[in-house]
Amino acid sequence: MVTLEVLHSLNGVARDEWDALTSRDFPFADYDHLHALEVTGCAGPDMGWLPFYLLVRNDEGMLVAASFCYVKSHGYGEFIFDYAWNQAYARAGHDYYPKLVAAVPYTPATGPKVLVHSKADRSVMEPLIAEEMKSIALRSGCSSVHSLFLPEEHLKNYETRGYLRRHSFQYHWFNKDFATFADFLQALKSKRRRQILLERRQLREFPGLVIETRSGAQLTEADADLMARFYLDTNEKWGSIPCLSKEFFRTIFASMADRIVLFVASVDGERVAAAINFIKGKKMFGRYWGTYREIKHLHFELCYYQAIEYCIENKLSVYEAGAQGEHKIPRGFIPCLTYSTHYIADPQFVMPIQRFLEQEKHLIEEQFKEWEPHLPYV
Repeated sequence: MVTLEVLHSLNGVARDEWDALTSRDFPFADYDHLHALEVTGCAGPDMGWLPFYLLVRNDEGMLVAASFCYVKSHGYGEFIFDYAWNQAYARAGHDYYPKLVAAVPYTPATGPKVLVHSKADRSVMEPLIAEEMKSIALRSGCSSVHSLFLPEEHLKNYETRGYLRRHSFQYHWFNKDFATFADFLQALKSKRRRQILLERRQLREFPGLVIETRSGAQLTEADADLMARFYLDTNEKWGSIPCLSKEFFRTIFASMADRIVLFVASVDGERVAAAINFIKGKKMFGRYWGTYREIKHLHFELCYYQAIEYCIENKLSVYEAGAQGEHKIPRGFIPCLTYSTHYIADPQFVMPIQRFLEQEKHLIEEQFKEWEPHLPYV
C-alpha cells in the first residue's frame, strides 16, 4: 500500500530523504541542484517552469519513489525540440501549451526522472508515477506529458502506459580503461591524434597561458561569480535568454562543491576563460563555458581535453559534453542515441506524431551510417 503526494516546493521534503533515492551517477536530480534552481527563481512560475514534485510513500511513511516535473508554458530550455508539434496544434485550433515536462531545467543530460529507493521496485514505481503524471496533466489542462533524456532501460516503464518513444542523439566520450591521455591518443586514428597534439602544442606555446583545475574545497564564491559572468556574457554574445543567475551559481558552488570541477584559464595572472563540469559516481557532465579572449583551440582544451584527462586520471567511465557539436567526433567523442517519451492526450494527434517520430528515427539511423567511416578510433 502506497500513498502519492504532490508538492510545489522541495522545501516540503527532507534533503536526506530525497537524496536517498537519487542515482549514483546523476548529480542533476540531487536535492542540492533542484532546490538551487527553485529557491533562486531559475525554475519557477516566472520562468515558465511551475514545479510539481511527486512523492510516493509506503504504509510506514517512508519515501520510496519521487519525481520532478514542471508545467511548462513554452518549449525553451528542454533541448528536445517540439516546435513543429506546437504549430500542428495551432493549425488545428488547439493549444499545445501548457504541457507537463519531467526534465532537469536547462540540462540535456541522460539520467532517471523517476527516483526509486533501493528497497522499492522500479518496475512498479516508475509506471505508477508515469500514470500519475498523466492525471496531473489532465487536471492542469496540459496537452501532453514529456519525460526527457531517459536511460534506455527505463523506457519500457513509460511505453506500457501509452507513451511514445522519441530518439535523439548526443556525442559522448567513453573511457576504454585508458591509463593516460597518451593511451587515449594511441587509440585514435593517426589523423585525429596529430590534430589533437597540434592543437594542444599550439595552445601551450601561447604566452603566459596557465590552466588550473579547481574542485571541492578549492572552490570559492569568486569562482562562482566568475562562472556566472562567463555564462551571462556568453548568452548575451549569442543573443540567448539567460536562465541562470549569479545567485544560482553561488548556491551550487556552496552546496555542490564536491560535485563540481572547474577548469580555469589565465593569461599573465588574469582569468580569461572557464568551463564548469559536474561529476557523480563514474560520470562527468560538461555544462557551461565562457571566455573574455578569443584564443585559438582554448575551447577544445577547456571543454574536451582537460575533461578527458580528468576522467582518465580519476577513472571516470563516461563524459557527456552537452548537446550538439559534430566537431566533437574528431576529438574522441562518439554519437550516441538519447531517448525521451511523450504522452499525447488528444487522440487525433497521436498517429501524426507517431509517424513524425518514425520518420525522425529513420533519419537518425541514416545519419549514424554516414558518421561510421568518420569515427575517430582505429
